[in-house]
Amino acid sequence: MKRKLEDIEAAVPRKKLKKEVKRLLKTNVDLKKKTIRRTLEVNFSLPKKTLDPAKADLNELILKVRTKLKSKNKKKKKKRKQNQLRMLHKKKK
Repeated sequence: MKRKLEDIEAAVPRKKLKKEVKRLLKTNVDLKKKTIRRTLEVNFSLPKKTLDPAKADLNELILKVRTKLKSKNKKKKKKRKQNQLRMLHKKKK
């Protein structure tokens, strides 16, 4: 399967796109996909609507990054809660 991102990779490598998407989503998880695309264009000094042809691939990439970040956040919350419970349990002794 040929990816549409290959056309854009000449200007910006996929790895850099992924890193930038991850950075954007860490600051605000609720960003819309279109907002992320437009921000990427600005950050990489690309002309407006350059990333539109690769919209489907970028949406997939954004979804993957968003899912990973959410699962990491859940793990962190769970671990934090367990640590708090341990601390409470130690204080009772």
